[in-house]
Amino acid sequence: LCRFFETGSYSRPVQGATPTLAPSMDICVSSNFERFVFHCAQDNAHQCKQLMADFENTGSFLAPDDLFQIAKSHAVADSVNESRLLATIKHWFQNTDYVLDPHTAIGVASGLTKRPSTRTPLVCLACAHHAKFPEAVAKAIGKNTLENNVPNEKPLTDLLTLPKRNAVVHNSISAVADYIHKTMAERHGGATSHENADPVNEPPAKRAKTETENGADQPSSAEAPKVTEA
Repeated sequence: LCRFFETGSYSRPVQGATPTLAPSMDICVSSNFERFVFHCAQDNAHQCKQLMADFENTGSFLAPDDLFQIAKSHAVADSVNESRLLATIKHWFQNTDYVLDPHTAIGVASGLTKRPSTRTPLVCLACAHHAKFPEAVAKAIGKNTLENNVPNEKPLTDLLTLPKRNAVVHNSISAVADYIHKTMAERHGGATSHENADPVNEPPAKRAKTETENGADQPSSAEAPKVTEA
């Protein structure tokens, strides 16, 4: 993304992502970037589709100048290396006792660099809790400091003692849906079949009858209640 906002070229490195202390940044394709491109193309679906097709086929695309200028008017981007990331975590801990997680530290470092002036108010929204990234925090402020001067987040650390569960499911939408319905039915003592577990998909008359039998308020007609999907 930083390369895109500097040059207008959006590309993924041939060697793939390089693991860092900020794992959510270790991606080659930003999940919501296509929506941003569509917006900057002034909702031109054909242009957006062509650019993303170029990216899919070649690994890169070059934004037309008008789209690039619109993109730069909406956002700026920055690249933060590991030493700068760690220095940011250390600085704010030493000066405020607040522990930044590595992703938020990148945002803070970038915001301080990219804001128009030091008089410009800066608001940074934290991405995650620092307890998820003990390796990065320990590297920034020291392991002893982390263990002795940063309060233990018991609600989070308690999760590490809970039993772990996993299930291998066939790679298909129906298999995943069936597993979810079956698991929820077993947990709540309901029907185990895919059809019976989803009343929204039942025929209107059947759903009305079921609601009446269960003691729910009987609908004024057998028509299905309106369901709005977003």
